[in-house]
Amino acid sequence: MNIIKPGLKFAGTLKPIHRVEKLVQHHMAHPTWDIHDVHRYHQSKGWIGIGYNYWIAFDGTIYEARGPHVGAHVEGWNSRTIGIGYQGDFTKQQMTDAQLQAGIQLNYHLMVKHGLTPADIIGHRDLAATVCPGPNFRLAELRQGVERMANIWIGQPLRRGD
Repeated sequence: MNIIKPGLKFAGTLKPIHRVEKLVQHHMAHPTWDIHDVHRYHQSKGWIGIGYNYWIAFDGTIYEARGPHVGAHVEGWNSRTIGIGYQGDFTKQQMTDAQLQAGIQLNYHLMVKHGLTPADIIGHRDLAATVCPGPNFRLAELRQGVERMANIWIGQPLRRGD
């Protein structure tokens, strides 16, 4: 898995995340914006930069946004979650197969790194009153792909710390 560092400039200091409890999936809810467009938009809102930790483009390219630093993607949860943003508006568009495969790889990597389980891979809507990441986000397929990568038998959940 290759994670691209796009050279984003933040208007402040990023603080490291010390403990990750969940991997939160998002969509930008814009049909075409790339990571640089989102970065500029979030800065226009007075943020130091893009709120997501990672970003997955339509073609499956994975970008580091804030990386292993506190994000700005779910109010009240930013210091203990990693936010993964996906290009597109999944209320109107379909998630691409390339995004799904990249999402599986990235979420598996982060799950193992932080001692999480597939149940810890959630949508933004699981923590806030929103439709994000949209009805066309393939969350069940994402979790199933992560389970397959971890060689977990369906119905036998991985225990935290395994």
